[in-house]
Amino acid sequence: MLRGGSVAAFAVEVEKEEHLVVVQELNFRTKPNIEEVTAAIRQAVTPEHEIQVYALVLIKAGTISKTSSGKIQRRATKGRFSEGTLEVVGSSILEISQTTEPEAVLTRNNLLALTRQERQQLLNSYLQKLLARVLRVKPEQLDSEKPLSSLGLDSLKVVELKNRIEVDFQVAISVVELFDGAGISELANQILNQVNNNFTHVSLPIFKVERSTH
Repeated sequence: MLRGGSVAAFAVEVEKEEHLVVVQELNFRTKPNIEEVTAAIRQAVTPEHEIQVYALVLIKAGTISKTSSGKIQRRATKGRFSEGTLEVVGSSILEISQTTEPEAVLTRNNLLALTRQERQQLLNSYLQKLLARVLRVKPEQLDSEKPLSSLGLDSLKVVELKNRIEVDFQVAISVVELFDGAGISELANQILNQVNNNFTHVSLPIFKVERSTH
């Protein structure tokens, strides 16, 4: 569905941070499922390049900016993206969130105080909010059934998420599974299987260390 050699990748500033934009031409007469195509691109880019894709823009064949010799003009494409003048067929753009709400806390003991049905509902909601905070997007943008890797969860964010879950719920979570197609619902099931079966795994919390310039 995607035209080879007809893609531009560049950075834009959002909320005082640089974020990746990918603009990709579709093949002629292609009518893709935009959601599936953009999710597949994110799932390919993040593990390979360790970066979250902020915006994916699919455009009409033959409309990306090129030089007379056929080279992609990234600066011109970036300008058209900023101006909103690309010939867009479909797009997927994350809504970067600078949340000021107090962070919710959920622990193993909180879950054990509930019925099994209540645990599932509460944990799904909590993980969605936790993942949104890690990715700095709004919770409603996250589909609980989609693979986490399609959401732009790079290795640093995976480690942050894994550490937080293992410390709070005293369970063991596989990094491979986080990268290999697991979604929020599947992650919740992994946690609950260990909690419900009284399996306990103690992890030491990992903290960010500020480096001195002296």
